[in-house]
Amino acid sequence: MSIQRIPKLFFQTSKAPLKSYLVQMIKAQLTGEWTYMHFLDSDILDFFRKNPLEEFPMVSEKFKALKHGEHKADLFRYYFLFVKGGVFLDSDAMIYSPIEDIVKDYRFFSVNSAVVPGTVFQGILGSEPGNPLIYRALKSFYSMDLSVLESNYHILCKELFTFYQEIPEEQKAHYKLYNEKPAYIDDNIRRNKYLFTGDMVLNDEGVTIFKHYWLNKEGIPNTLKSRDLVYCCVFYNKDYFKLLDLLLKSMKMYSSLEFDFLVMTSPEFEPEVKKMARELDLELNLKIFCLDFKTIFQAACARLFIFDYPEISGYEKLLYLDTDIIIKGDLAPVFTLPIEDLLHGIQSGNIWSQSFGAQFFNFAEIDQSLPGINSGTLLFLNSENMKNLFGRIRNHVEIFTNEGKEIPYCMDQPFINYHAIKDSLYNNTLLNPLVSLFEGNDAVDNYATSVICHFSFPIGNFGHKFHRMREFLLKILSIQKHMYPSPDITGNKYSWGPRQGKGFLKFSIDETWNLLAETTWGKATLITLDYNRFSVEWHNHRHVLKFNDDFSSFISIRIQPNDLDFISGFLIPSNLNIYGDSHALLLFKGLQLEHRNLFQFGKTMFRVGRDQYIMNFKGVHNDPDRIFCLVYGEVDVRAHIGKQVHYGRHHLVVCKELVEAYMNAIRANITEYKAIIVVAVPPPVDPVDHKHVHYEPLPFIGTNSDRVIYTAELNKLLEAACKERGYYFFDPFAFYKKEDGTLNYTMSDGCIHIGKNEHVLKEFTSLYQTLA
Repeated sequence: MSIQRIPKLFFQTSKAPLKSYLVQMIKAQLTGEWTYMHFLDSDILDFFRKNPLEEFPMVSEKFKALKHGEHKADLFRYYFLFVKGGVFLDSDAMIYSPIEDIVKDYRFFSVNSAVVPGTVFQGILGSEPGNPLIYRALKSFYSMDLSVLESNYHILCKELFTFYQEIPEEQKAHYKLYNEKPAYIDDNIRRNKYLFTGDMVLNDEGVTIFKHYWLNKEGIPNTLKSRDLVYCCVFYNKDYFKLLDLLLKSMKMYSSLEFDFLVMTSPEFEPEVKKMARELDLELNLKIFCLDFKTIFQAACARLFIFDYPEISGYEKLLYLDTDIIIKGDLAPVFTLPIEDLLHGIQSGNIWSQSFGAQFFNFAEIDQSLPGINSGTLLFLNSENMKNLFGRIRNHVEIFTNEGKEIPYCMDQPFINYHAIKDSLYNNTLLNPLVSLFEGNDAVDNYATSVICHFSFPIGNFGHKFHRMREFLLKILSIQKHMYPSPDITGNKYSWGPRQGKGFLKFSIDETWNLLAETTWGKATLITLDYNRFSVEWHNHRHVLKFNDDFSSFISIRIQPNDLDFISGFLIPSNLNIYGDSHALLLFKGLQLEHRNLFQFGKTMFRVGRDQYIMNFKGVHNDPDRIFCLVYGEVDVRAHIGKQVHYGRHHLVVCKELVEAYMNAIRANITEYKAIIVVAVPPPVDPVDHKHVHYEPLPFIGTNSDRVIYTAELNKLLEAACKERGYYFFDPFAFYKKEDGTLNYTMSDGCIHIGKNEHVLKEFTSLYQTLA
């Protein structure tokens, strides 16, 4: 019997909490005895403090001094594994096999890198506590001159590979390096990282046990099986795929897709469903179940065959939708309803009507005025009770058909009503607020609360339904709900289409805070519909765009012309991010380099230092291939340093504190980068030269001479701090100064900014090209 030597501790690190689905996917591969742990930088420092090792007393300081997040993770994983043992997984990797089948009885395991030969990919690393191989790696890293990491980025991985090779042969049986198989990468994938499928780590049988998504760190696909299923049916009449197309497009636009979608159809229509799934980017969510029905009536009863679907056992709740439905809200509230083990539908008609089973009921035993159930929207549990109900309905339909009786006008709806109501297995009230039934007209009394809009009338009239549904979708797509866009879109450039090359769409904000859009085909007119939805129009083509939660991709439906053409796009990463106050906008206006300007009006160097936060910066912006540029300080010089001096503080002390806190904030936030450029504080403005166009006059504290002194002191300190930290100090402003050190009015924008910025752009472009 083998003994598991590696403790059942599974841990990860990252700059911010991981998405919940990633953690759930990992835990799905861990047995109940395993403990999952996640560490932010603050948690790591706390672990160092609580688990001191006499041989490594300065480990916290060493950790803080590291420039790259990957190297910080290296140090911590060595330390944790030496102290506690366990299994470490990079945040851009995923496990796809039960952990017990990977760990086995090994003392140590990792991956023989095929991407960087002669190294270990230690983003996957397992070890027993106190392992001598981990000790050697930790000791070597701790004593290493950190400057070596800049010139030899993979030195730690190379060392670990060397240490592994030096293990005595008699011990190698308990040490394992799994093999890596790199994913195929072509030029298109290099341009579009979202197509990258991940490098594979294989076990000895060639089965994928891990994947490494290094090219697209946010691109780990969610493979958790949904517990909810939406399904619909399309048979015989191919035109109904046009209704299904409207249903799916509206669902993509207005609902989260935390469920699977099943299309029940005939074998000859399967290619049509697959084509639709590809075109609407639904291949992961959309399933197909083919049934070879012989009659139209059988096909009309297809919803009753859901329990024959081979994968049905994996679902808890089932939602049936007719194809003549538009979704105008999130379907999540439907699945969170506290449903009982009953058939839930909306109230419609009365059972005295043959559309609701009058031909089957015995009205001597049941009240004929009872409200019926519209079968176009049905919500129920995947239970034996419902399976048996559907079985009884199917048997009744089969007997009815075999007897040669006339097919009811509403097909299987009378049978559904009869059995669900007779057996007291129905609820026709719970769904009512969430489903609007559009029958003879487009007026409903529950529009404000509904998310499902059912165009049930006239039955079987495809053309009439299609026209009403299309006009309704066009109408709701244009509704403006919210006036203020998310700042996450600022400066972003997107592909127009799932692959680069077809075109681009770029967003920016001007000095009056207007959101602008530019395309390959020219400037566009833009209207904010909601924080993540926009109407964009150019050349008489108008599109409604919806962005995902992190604004890394979008979907678009064209509403002019009204063909409802669908397209998607993805974020084209920028290798240059600019942060700062309004000077960041004006200094770099017209910059021809691809960049993202994330300025925010009126923010100070003081605020960045006080809050240890760079406005509009997010942890996901960190990237070893990205250059960061920061522009702060003019507001501090003009309005705040003089105020502190007035209160009795010396300006040298104030400037020193400002710069120290500011530089600490930069280091705390920007942890992965190619280069950091800190822009000097521009020359102060003489109030006499200022047009004073602001509604509330801008403050000018102190004399011109005072502000020139403050500017010079800040820039001296900034330049020294940049030199110390390995950042780049950018000062193009001598060109813009008058003899007294203030801004040359003829070079300004008539306010406090440099207006004629051609010199700035030229000098900055030159610096950038040397760094890039």
